[in-house]
Amino acid sequence: MELYLLRHAQAVDPATKGFEIDGDRVLTPQGKTRAREVGRALKRLGLSFNGIVSSPYRRARQTARIVAKVLDAEDLLIVSNHLAPTGHAADLIAELNRHYTHLDRVLVVGHEPSLSQLASTLLTGNIRLPLDLKKAGLIRLEIDTLSHGQCAALEWLIPPRLLSVLARR
Repeated sequence: MELYLLRHAQAVDPATKGFEIDGDRVLTPQGKTRAREVGRALKRLGLSFNGIVSSPYRRARQTARIVAKVLDAEDLLIVSNHLAPTGHAADLIAELNRHYTHLDRVLVVGHEPSLSQLASTLLTGNIRLPLDLKKAGLIRLEIDTLSHGQCAALEWLIPPRLLSVLARR
């Protein structure tokens, strides 16, 4: 399985009036642009997915929806409560194993530090690997058998600026 971990793009500040509830925060105009760039970069890299799983938080859903639209894959979008900042990696992994084992290329859209901790767990078996996934940054993991523990190899990590460059080429 190829597992791609994408952090949501830039969202409005938590202190913004009308967005005091964290799950309601939306992407900024720059965040929407960055999400489109991620989608275009993925398309230029020849990537497609047979599953897109998003956090239920609005900024992550928006990021996932924009990327899916660019890739003409909107019908693949699934929301998982286990990707919310309060979710747990073990529960997400169990859900993926229960429902999505038939998928070989999955894009997961979520938050920090959850995504870095998930990557660390899959790469090393613990959450101590010092990863910092920037907003709209992307990690690709190669996994033979998905389990909660060391089961993945890091294929690459692409920062958002490089994804923007790829989108414009």
